[in-house]
Amino acid sequence: MPHIIVRADHPDDVVTHTEWVSRDDFETEHFRAQLAERLAWAVDDAAVCEGQGAGGDRPGGPRP
Repeated sequence: MPHIIVRADHPDDVVTHTEWVSRDDFETEHFRAQLAERLAWAVDDAAVCEGQGAGGDRPGGPRP
């Protein structure tokens, strides 16, 4: 099964998101939108780990 990993380019290789996905998951708009939101948070977190940002302005609002 495909696996999505977002990892900071950092000596510690901090993983900020990992998720298994299937082809069927992408059939609904809800899943696609939620995945995009989770990936945006993970990319923001990875940037913070790399010292590239403050992390306050998250797309889609605060984390649940």
